[in-house]
Amino acid sequence: MKQSLILIALGVAAVSNAALITAQWDFNGNLNATLGANALQPSERLDGNEATAPGTTEFLTDTIDGNPADVMRWTNNEFGNAYLIARTNQGPDFGFYRNAYSIAMDIRTEYNGTGQAWNSLAGTNFDTYNDGDFYIRYGALDANNEYTARLGIGSYGSNTFLPNRWNRIVITVDASNTVDGMKFYVNGTLLNSRSGGGLDGGWALYSTADVTPWMILFGEGDSSGNYTQPLLVNSVAFYNDVLPDSEVAALGGPSAAGIPANPQVNFVGEITLGDWSGGNDASSVTFEVVDAGGSVVETSAATLNSSNQFGTAFQTTGVHDVYVNAPRFLRKKLGSFDLQNGVVTAPAATLNNGDVDGDESVTIFDYIEISNSFDLNAGDEGFTALADLDGDQSVTIFDYIILSNNFDLNGD
Repeated sequence: MKQSLILIALGVAAVSNAALITAQWDFNGNLNATLGANALQPSERLDGNEATAPGTTEFLTDTIDGNPADVMRWTNNEFGNAYLIARTNQGPDFGFYRNAYSIAMDIRTEYNGTGQAWNSLAGTNFDTYNDGDFYIRYGALDANNEYTARLGIGSYGSNTFLPNRWNRIVITVDASNTVDGMKFYVNGTLLNSRSGGGLDGGWALYSTADVTPWMILFGEGDSSGNYTQPLLVNSVAFYNDVLPDSEVAALGGPSAAGIPANPQVNFVGEITLGDWSGGNDASSVTFEVVDAGGSVVETSAATLNSSNQFGTAFQTTGVHDVYVNAPRFLRKKLGSFDLQNGVVTAPAATLNNGDVDGDESVTIFDYIEISNSFDLNAGDEGFTALADLDGDQSVTIFDYIILSNNFDLNGD
């Protein structure tokens, strides 16, 4: 069982990247993952004192927002202690476990007023004797004779939603945030928030670094009462960071297509490798997406074609700086771009040559590297490919000239 830890860190800050889906299931007739390596696995608690069985999964077609959708119907066992094992495919972040993450799910419950007025949505601890962690708490009928419900754990706030219709529920967790580290949304609207519980505390996720790198869905180990109800599920996704309010709002309500896949921005343009004559077909350039604080949040590689053109894709969205680099060349800022789904075109750019040792400066140390390989050809003992600045498979006086022309230049 995870224990709450108090850690004191000097000079260490958590870096928040764009939240991306690491695991997703869309229940198209099976429990297979749409993204991630593992199918969901039905399981149950067994303590030797009761006969239990896994819950029941049925696959059928329902209507969401006027469109047909392949969905799963989950029915727990009589003790309510069955569940689905989900692997979230997330490593540790700024603690020993995964402290920042989000869960999104399109579900419709079938609560009819009987049994316990709860539904366990997820549990972060794979100890099958434990309660779940995130719940629906059912309430009374409203004026239209529909059951109402709230979301949360321990505290649920006063805001309600209608559970027996399709809803997109999003739970975001920053376990280190002791003010409002857990937030609960329905169809893009914040319903409730509460403390995250503390760094590496009970609501942090086990990660791929742990022996049990998973959590449980739609059930719990506590058999003191059946704290589950039948429900329909269309899509479930885990994100590797906290989705901000704006992104949850953009996700909106449920869809027959399920939770939207990771965004993809197609980034295209033209890059000239200065003083290079070796041909571009084998020339790889690397792009870095950099946030406002100067941290690299995503990298992507591309190969230039014979016309110096490239095409690559980012999953990061929003306004970010983009840099480009390549071996032998100095890093260059292409500009600040509003990265949105679709195609973004960068201005044409030329990279300065001469950085043999890769320190983002053209200095005497690069001169020494060229000198050590001078008059050698590709295949000769001692030949350093990066010292061949013009790509003619030899280190000659022409490579010295390129370095001299760019001497004392630095990368961006």
